[in-house]
Order: sequence, then structure tokens, then C-alpha cells
Amino acid sequence: MCVVTVSLTESALRSDALADSISASGLSAAAGCQLLALRGWSLPAVQLATVFGINFATNWTSNAATTIIALPIIAALAQNLGVNPLLLLVPATLSTSFAFMLPIATPPNAIVFSSGELRIVDMAKPGLVANTVCAAFLWGYFQLLAPAGGEPFALLAALLQGSGSAADWFEAAPGSNETAAAAC
Repeated sequence: MCVVTVSLTESALRSDALADSISASGLSAAAGCQLLALRGWSLPAVQLATVFGINFATNWTSNAATTIIALPIIAALAQNLGVNPLLLLVPATLSTSFAFMLPIATPPNAIVFSSGELRIVDMAKPGLVANTVCAAFLWGYFQLLAPAGGEPFALLAALLQGSGSAADWFEAAPGSNETAAAAC
């Protein structure tokens, strides 16, 4: 039997490499351009679509894989829409934790399913309810936490960029809405 060990550092570096590849290859920019149809939507509607989309996608893939693949695309979408990326990235990242429907979603789900006492439908029905409730709660929380401007993220922005304002962080981001949209 061959045993393969992967350290946490190696795993993190591989994840970083995948995320960098998605950005460097232009996949995130291309996908962000394909999502420009959302330009006419309000920020709460885009957040709702993002939270529910990521929430349900993470039931068919691992949380880490969903996050690694989706976040560069969501960042490009935010840039194309001209909104502070944190207003989409933070809720999307948190929504990957709500994977309650299928055995493949998380190791605890797989362990429970492997007991043989449950069928997939036995997990999917309450899992769908739990996913929907959690995603709706998360979206509602961000509607209260992050009113227009996103100033509740000022501390996070300060940690990321050394700036005291989330608006400053967004303004300092490379590229502009016009430049990003023109690239599409």
C-alpha cells in the first residue's frame, strides 16, 4: 500500500497555484465578462445570486475547490460591476461552509452516509432546507452589515492594504470598471 502525505503548506501552495492559474490564464476575466449580464442588477441581488450559487455548488465539490475556483471569477465580476470586491467575496467565501445536502460535500456528510442507514434522499431533503435557510440568513446578515459603501469591512481592508477605509482599498485596486468592462 502506498501512503501519500501532503503537508498543510504543500496543500496551501497547490491551492494558491490553482487560484493564480485561474487568474493568469484569463479564465476569471473571461468568466467575469460572461457575467456582465448582472450589470443591471442591484448589489443585493448580485450578492443573493452569488451566495446561493456558491452555496449550492459546494454541495457537488469540496469547499476548498469551490472557493479556489470561484473567488477569482467573483473578484473579476466585482471589478466589472464596479463594486467593492469584498462585498461579494466575503459572503461567497462564507457560503462555501453550508454544504449539507450530499455525501460528497464534506467529510462529515460522507461519514454519516457511509453508515448505510441513510439514503441520499434522506440527506438531500433536510440538507436543502438547511442550505436555503443558512444562505438566506447569510445574505440577510450582509444586507444589515454592509450597507452601500461597505464601511463595516474597513478593518479587513486596513489589514489587507494598510488603509483605514474600504473605499480607499477599492479605489486602489488595479484597473477600473471602465477598463475591465472594455476588456470584455
